[in-house]
Amino acid sequence: MVSESGSILVIDDHPKIRAGLVRLVEELGYTAVEADSVESGLEALERATFRLVLLDLLLPGMHGFDGLRIIHEKFTVPVVVISGTATVELAVACMKRGARDVIPKPFDPDVALELIRAALEPTSATFVRNDNRSERARDGVRRATSNWTLSPRQAEVLELLVTGAANRTIADSLKCAESTVEMHVTTLLKKSSTAQRAELVARFWMEFGT
Repeated sequence: MVSESGSILVIDDHPKIRAGLVRLVEELGYTAVEADSVESGLEALERATFRLVLLDLLLPGMHGFDGLRIIHEKFTVPVVVISGTATVELAVACMKRGARDVIPKPFDPDVALELIRAALEPTSATFVRNDNRSERARDGVRRATSNWTLSPRQAEVLELLVTGAANRTIADSLKCAESTVEMHVTTLLKKSSTAQRAELVARFWMEFGT
């Protein structure tokens, strides 16, 4: 298999959207390889390895959801989904199928750039990322505190959680036991009506992160 370590695969059937994504990829210093269907994208993945895949969902032929599942099962490349219906439910469904992130269409170029850049990071795992994500998280947590009736400590845990911190990091930052963090995370899941951390993070950014 040929190595395309400096390349990003862009799978989208709309020429204008695909061209816009290609410009973002090139702005980040990578080479874009284009495909207009899941089938042609999978063929490209069989021929070469890529740093990242940008995958539209509504494509002719095979649906993007099926393509996402196959890519996750057969390849190790991270995938960012492009969707015109970026809901919390969609984000969670994509993440369960292995997506690293979701970019809503029409996309803001600056936000899309940060989402793509973050997805290229080895430990990237949150739904929305941005250079000012700490400030946005802080503002969002204030709204979530009111909506979800959070205690001050729960709000502190939430702010660190939604910016990608692991339990150990949260415990160190708040100078408490990791078991205490786990207890607060369990409470946050209940108060946000979510079942897992990924769903909690996705719901937070969709409802409070803008």
